[in-house]
Order: sequence, then structure tokens, then C-alpha cells
Amino acid sequence: MTERSHHTDGNGRGKRLILPLLIALLLGAAGLLALRSADRASIVYDEETLAREAAVLSDVVDVDGIACVPKKNIRSYLIMGIDDTAARGDDYVMGGQCDVLELLVVDHTSMTYQLLPINRNTICDVRWYDIDGEDLGTSQIQIAFAHAVGDGGTFSCENAVEAVSNYLGGVEIQSYIAVGISSISTINRLAGGVTVTIEDDFSETDPSLVKGETITLNDEQAETFVRARVTMQDDDTNEARMRRQHAYLAAMRAQMLDKARADAAYALTVYDTLEPEMVTNMNGKAFSRLVNGLTECRDAGTIEITGTVGLDELGFNTFVPDRDSVRDAIIALYYRPADEENT
Repeated sequence: MTERSHHTDGNGRGKRLILPLLIALLLGAAGLLALRSADRASIVYDEETLAREAAVLSDVVDVDGIACVPKKNIRSYLIMGIDDTAARGDDYVMGGQCDVLELLVVDHTSMTYQLLPINRNTICDVRWYDIDGEDLGTSQIQIAFAHAVGDGGTFSCENAVEAVSNYLGGVEIQSYIAVGISSISTINRLAGGVTVTIEDDFSETDPSLVKGETITLNDEQAETFVRARVTMQDDDTNEARMRRQHAYLAAMRAQMLDKARADAAYALTVYDTLEPEMVTNMNGKAFSRLVNGLTECRDAGTIEITGTVGLDELGFNTFVPDRDSVRDAIIALYYRPADEENT
């Protein structure tokens, strides 16, 4: 009995010695596994980070010295107001200059849109063709002439799209809409009369347009507000008239979008009404989708390109854009600085 009791006591002491050792070993192993798991997680995280950064770097492009990443899901629309009563034609003739040029850029990812008014006197590369339609290459001339080349229809619009695209570094412009300036009364009526503030002196042209007043333009007043130039003493460079045109477009757009929010069929009514006077590569469904889509987007503002106003050797008005301003406009519309992608 005594020996058995002695054997049992010794065994208990052995177990008491081994148990802490096993616990220590288990804790050590668990700690090692935790460290290895953390290392593996760190490795996975680093690999994912590197892969993401590599993907960003693979998309990086140089925009006049600035590393940028293109935005996704962007669509661009060139809107043209033509100073010719013949909006379209079948033969090669002077198609009418662009009196108004505005680029609408929609970002379907951020659900925003931005606008870029383009000075009609901007000096840039414009492609020319002879009377038989043969390509004569490009000339540095006012961008307004880009639409004047061709038949006043699709050919002229595509030439204007090319000129604007090249001016902005080759960006893709998917769609265009060209309407004769003579259609302004129809547009004004569709908008329900556009409300603007009169900032110029129209006393010699239309006394009903009183400087400083905010009025809702009737159709005749709208045409005067948008087109008047010759009798405006401060409008020798077209700058004041272009400012009024873009102010009118901004107010018109806001009113039309309000109408579209209230009536989903309104956009198609606008398209059907303007279709006989309009040249576009959009059908009614695409136009309605654009307008109704804009009602759900946020207006992210208007981009301005600065430059120098002057005269060419023939006495025509010119606008020489500032290179940095053009670059900044391109980036604002189509890119993000690459360093923002990794923050």
C-alpha cells in the first residue's frame, strides 16, 4: 500500500510539472500561428495594394506634363448654334459658322455633368476640304469655321466635332446637336419663356430690354438678346454677345430640366418639335434618355478656358487660348490627377 501510495504521489508531481510545460508550448504555438497569420494577412494586403496601385499606374496618362487617370463612364455632347438659316443641305456648300459652341460632359459614375463654353473665335486646327470634298489638311483658324466646311449637315457637324476634339487633346465626343440660331424663338417657346437678367445696354436695339432688370423673354426679345451685335457699342469682339448666349443657354437648360422632371415625355416633345430644324446623330429615344438622365444628375459647374482676345491680319476677331487653361479644362472634365487615386 505504501509503495503504491508513493508511486501515485510521484506520478502526480510529474503531471504537475508537465502540465505547465504543455500550456506554455501550446501558447507559444498559438502565438506563432497568430504571427504567421498576421504575416500572411500583411502579405495579402500588400499584394492587393500593389495590384491596385499597378492597375492605377497602368491607366496613367500624361496630360501636358501632369500624370492623370481617365475617368470612367464619360459621355460628351457637342451643342452648336449655327448662324445660318439653312441648318442642313445635300450639296457641298458653306455650311454656316458656329455662333454658339458648348460641350456637355456627363459623368455617369458620379452622376454629375459639367459644361465647357467654347469661344467661337478660338484659334485651333480646323480641317479644310475643297469643293469636291478632298481633304486639304488643317489650318490654324477660328473654330467657328469648322462647321462652315461642308453641307451644313452631318459632314459639317463631324468636322466641328473633330476640331473640338483635337483642341481638347483628342477626347472622344460621342454625340452632337446643331440647331440654327433662327430657331431661338421655337426654343424659347418650348422653355416657356427664358428668364434672364439684362446686363447690357439694348436701348438702341430694343428699349424693352432694360439694363439691370430681370425679365422673362418673349420670343422676339429672346432672338434680340441672343443675336444682337452690330448696334452694341461694347460688343466689337463678340465677347459680350457670347456671354449673353451662354447665360441664356444656362437659364434655358434649367427651365427645360424642370419641365422634364415634371413630365417624362417633355424631352421627346422638344426633339420632335426641333427635329426639322436640327442636325444630330441622336434619335428621339437617345435624346430623351439624355435629358431625363440629366434631371437625376448634379450640375458640377461650368469650366472656363482663359486666353487672349485680338485680331488677325484680316481684321477678324481671334481668341488665343492659354495652354495651361486648356490643360486644366481637359483634366477637370475627363481625368483625375494620378496622386489622388492612391489617397
